[in-house]
Formats: sequence, structure tokens, C-alpha cells
Amino acid sequence: MNEYLGGKNVIVIHHSPRQGQENNEITFSRESLIQIGKWFSLVRVTGFDIELDGALYNIKPFLDLFRKNRKIIQMRHIKVKMSTMTEENKKDLLDFIREFPSVEELSLWQCKLSDKDAPMVIEMIRASSICNLNLRRNDFSGNGICKIVHSVPVAHWARLKRLDMSYNRIENAGGLGLSNLIWMGNLTALYINDCQLGTVATAAILYAAACSNIEILELTNGMIDDKEGAVALKYFLENNGNIRELCLKFCTITDSVLDKIAPVIYKCPRLWRLNIKGNHALTVGAVLKMLDTMQYHPKLGSLDVCFCEEPWPTPGVYVKRVEERLRLFRKFRSMIAIVSTRAIKRIGSKSPLSILPIDVFRVLQVMLE
Repeated sequence: MNEYLGGKNVIVIHHSPRQGQENNEITFSRESLIQIGKWFSLVRVTGFDIELDGALYNIKPFLDLFRKNRKIIQMRHIKVKMSTMTEENKKDLLDFIREFPSVEELSLWQCKLSDKDAPMVIEMIRASSICNLNLRRNDFSGNGICKIVHSVPVAHWARLKRLDMSYNRIENAGGLGLSNLIWMGNLTALYINDCQLGTVATAAILYAAACSNIEILELTNGMIDDKEGAVALKYFLENNGNIRELCLKFCTITDSVLDKIAPVIYKCPRLWRLNIKGNHALTVGAVLKMLDTMQYHPKLGSLDVCFCEEPWPTPGVYVKRVEERLRLFRKFRSMIAIVSTRAIKRIGSKSPLSILPIDVFRVLQVMLE
């Protein structure tokens, strides 16, 4: 157990099983509960962080400790990561949240929750004041997500600011449900990485996010094709003036998509981080077009862009044109990362590049001039 500061005082309990003891039980002794109880009189506890891997665990004695100190705590943050979360644990946690409606941050990370647990999640959201919800790495499907979205009153979604549904099997059905949530709520951060989203769901989310307050959008392994996906992405960049961080890794983005969005990048005045690594054969020509557009970006001095082009062409006219752009970006101290499978070179943090293309030594020479 330990306690950390930074806007919140949270009791942290982490446990990893020893080798060969995958399902060993964890119980609190009377002495350990007394020791934990002393923290309540020392600091104003605002929550707890429980992380238990491969352990059978009864959380009720721990929750009862918070109940006994109800008058001197301000319950705001609950984070639970339990790979063996039992039905009894789920019921105890739900009852606890009902007793503490002031909970603002709820994280049920990697708890093996599935569609049958959707009613429990719905009741937790209804019974609390959640503005940060993390259901990362569970087993929800699109149907379960739609049930959660449409069963919670709009007034509760209006409070939600951050949502992480990454690594669930959301697919197209759940993606369309999430797009409805974006329309209804006031999200500022959305994380939907590796959710098996198709072209239709990805486009629907981008269209909804275009008219929202979203500042951070992570959409890894989505499907952005040359037609509907490209139009939706362009519409998002043109209309969302709040976006600060945009991650579109492994989204099947091609040169055709880059050509369409390059002219509108400057219309995102707050954008300072763009990650499009791992996409389809981004040629130097498309990368150069993006670099040309970024010259006019209002945040050029702090812009952080990560490309991935595969394969990088042989040295020649393209490398010379890249060198010209690098001189410009070195002047503005921007961070441009260009990743090549043929040659990867890391240099110091003071440089405007974090990873260099194939002609490493030639580009280094330019940057050191």
C-alpha cells in the first residue's frame, strides 16, 4: 500500500502472483486494516487503486473500511483491475458506488466484464457523478456497448469528459452506438484503440466527433478508406477546432487519403500531435505534401507529427526535398518523426527529428549545419 499526491490522495494496492501461484487468495489481516485505516486520519483520502492479477480476492473488508471513515473522506476516484473479479466482488462494488454518489472517476480495467455485466455498468453510471469512465481491455461486444449507451439517461452522459473503450470487440454496431454518445455528450477525450471498427463505424465516429468538444482522439486499427473514410476525416479536421492530439495508427490510410486531408490540417489551430504510423504505403510525395501544408500551421513551433512510409525510396531528388523541409522545421524547433523499416536512427532530444529516414548520415549533416 502506498499513497501518492497530484491532485488526489489514493490508496494503492497492487499484487502480482508468484510463479506457480496463479489463483492464490488474498485476505486482509486485522493489523493490515488498522494500518490502512491510519491513512484516513493523515490525509484526505479521495479514492483507491486496486490492481490484482491472478488472485482470488474479497474486496468487501476493504470497502467497509471506507464506509467506516465516510465522514473524513471525499470519494472521487475508483480504479479496479482484477483478472478474477467474482460476481460477489461486482455486487459489493456496485453497492459501494451507490453509497458514494460523488465518484467522478471509475476505471474497471481488464476485469473480464462482458455483455452480461452491462446492467451493472449502467447502474454504476446512474448512481454516480462519473466524468471519467475507463472500461479498457474487457470483453464487451457491440451489443453490450449499445445497451449501455442507450440505457443511461442523456443527463449522465452530459457529465462524461473522458471515455476509454479500447480493446473491446465493439465492431460496427458498437461504433455506431458510440457515435450517438458523442452526439449526446460533452466528451473531450475518446480512446477506442483496436476495437475492430469497420469503415462505416469509423466514419460515423469521425462525423460525430467533428461537431463535438473532443480534444484527444485515439483511433488505432480503424478503417479509413479512400472514399467514405477520407471524406469523414477531412470533415472532422475542417470542423473540429478543439482537437489537440489525433492518433490514427494502423487505419489503412493511403496516399489518396493524405492528399485529401493535407490542405485542411492548418484548420486545426490547436493540433500539436498527429500520429499516422503503420498505415498503407505512404510515399515520400504524400509526406512532402503534408510537410508543405504544415508550414502554415499556427502551432508549427510545437507540432509533433509521426509518419510511417514503407518502403522509403532510394536517395535522390526526394531526399533532397526532404532535406529542404527539415531545414525549415529545424528553424521552428518542431518534432517530426519519420519512420522507415529500412533504417531507423534515433538522435538526441534537442533535435527536431526523433527518428530519421534512410539517408541517415546525409540528413544528420543537414541538421547539424
